[in-house]
Amino acid sequence: MEFAAPLPPSNTRADNLTISATASEAGGHITKVVFSVQTFLAGPSVADVGDDKGTYSATIDISGLLDGTYLITAEAFDGIVDHTSSVTRNLIIDRTAPTLTLTQGPVEGEVVDPDVDFGWSASDPAPASPPLTVTCAWDAAAQGPCPPSALGPSDLVNGAHRFTIIASDALGNRTTLVRHFMVTGGSGGSSVPTVRCRVPKLKGLSLAKAKARIMAGGCTVGTVRRLANPRRRPVVVRTQSRRAGQRYVTRARINLVLGPKA
Repeated sequence: MEFAAPLPPSNTRADNLTISATASEAGGHITKVVFSVQTFLAGPSVADVGDDKGTYSATIDISGLLDGTYLITAEAFDGIVDHTSSVTRNLIIDRTAPTLTLTQGPVEGEVVDPDVDFGWSASDPAPASPPLTVTCAWDAAAQGPCPPSALGPSDLVNGAHRFTIIASDALGNRTTLVRHFMVTGGSGGSSVPTVRCRVPKLKGLSLAKAKARIMAGGCTVGTVRRLANPRRRPVVVRTQSRRAGQRYVTRARINLVLGPKA
């Protein structure tokens, strides 16, 4: 007995698995062919033996199986000694997208100089389906190979821009990150809104002082969330939504989280 073409895949992200095998019995005939994954964790599925046609196939629902390595088994039976022969094959189920992180470059909505450089890291968690491919694109350009550090093209003109990076494995599992930003200080392009919001450092300040600094920096106070304060200690800014030192267009909103002073 052996698996028949097309052979079961070694890696898959599909919900259903079709398996074929050939089997024969000298001096007798095959009465049953059973296909299963990991000792009936998925399946079993019994093939239609018909009139002992020699090649048998069945489809197994594997949608309930988690990512991991499994054993595909095909067993043939006859009407005399019952079990005749079997074959096995490993199967890796991988439905997990690669991890992808931008390690440097403008944050979403930031206003920057024309010299833009994005850094990234990507990995394919086990069970992996190599090769891992990473592609990048600037604005409306087509995706292309992405080096470890994606330096922006020299013709990034003033105005709005978009950087897209995609990490995908051999099965088509993919992760996409998109970062929008604006360029000023370059040449040509569309007019850029005046950059008057410079994010101040707000951690540890009272709400009143934080609001004053936000307004002085040309920004706007966004939502303010308060943490529990059962002991009624003085309240200060614990976190802010935009990093200190970043530049944004006029009246960009800065969200705050307030909590008891440590």
